[in-house]
Amino acid sequence: MARATDNISQAELNVFYAWCLQHGVIIEGELGRANGSFIGNYFVNNWKEEITEQNLETAAPQILPHLKRYADENKAEYMRTLAKLSDAEQQVVYNWQPPKGFARNEYNATILVKYCVAHNWKVTPEHLALAASQANVVGHLQIDESKRQRHLDPRSHSSTDDGDPFLGKDVNKPAWKKRQEERERQEREQQQTPTQTKETDAWTTICQQLMQGGTWAQKDAMRRLYDSGLAAGKSPRVIASEMEKLKASYERLISRSPF
Repeated sequence: MARATDNISQAELNVFYAWCLQHGVIIEGELGRANGSFIGNYFVNNWKEEITEQNLETAAPQILPHLKRYADENKAEYMRTLAKLSDAEQQVVYNWQPPKGFARNEYNATILVKYCVAHNWKVTPEHLALAASQANVVGHLQIDESKRQRHLDPRSHSSTDDGDPFLGKDVNKPAWKKRQEERERQEREQQQTPTQTKETDAWTTICQQLMQGGTWAQKDAMRRLYDSGLAAGKSPRVIASEMEKLKASYERLISRSPF
C-alpha cells in the first residue's frame, strides 16, 4: 500500500522492531539509530510504501546489505529468540538474574528461554530459575569467569607457597619435639574413621573419569558442571550423578541447541 503520509506510525515502528529481532539487525545505540534512519528514508522517500512485514521481506535483499547487524551469533540468536516472546516475557528476560556462579549474558538467557519454550512454559522468573536447575541444562551454561577460582600452574612456586619461611617455620625446633608431634599427628589420623574419605575419593575419581570422555566441548561442559557443583558445596556423589545425566543428554543431542 502506498504511503499516505511521510510520518512513520507507531504500528510501523513495531513491525520494524520485530523484523530487526528476527534478522539480527542492531536496534540499540548509534548503529540502531542509523539503521532506523536508513529504513525511514527508504520507505518514505524511495519506495514510498508503508512499513509492513511483507514489504520488509520483499525489500530485504536490497536493504539488508546496508543495515548494521550483530556480528556475534550469540547476540543474533538471542534477538531472534526474543522476537518470539510477548512484551511481558521480553521484559522478564531483560530483568533476568542468573543463578550464583553463572554469567548474565545473551547465550545463557537464550538457552533458558528455549528450554521454557520447548516445554510450553510461560517465560517467568520462576520458570527461568527452574530451567537453570535442570541437570541437562547446567552443563551448557557459561560460568561467570570473574567469580571462578583462580587456577594456578602446579609447576609454579605460587601454587605451592603456603607463606612459611623457605626452610620451614619449625627450623629451630628440637628434633625430639618434632618426632613427638609427628607421632601425635599420626595417632589422631588413625583414630579418625576412613570410610567417608574413601567414599568421597571414589566419587571424585568417577567425576574425573567423566571429564575425560567426549569432545572438547563436552569435556569443557563436564568440567564447568563439576566446578559449579563444588562452588555450590555439593558432594562428589551428587556432582557425579548430575554429570552422568549430562553425559546421557549428549546422546540425545541432535542440534547446537541442548533441547
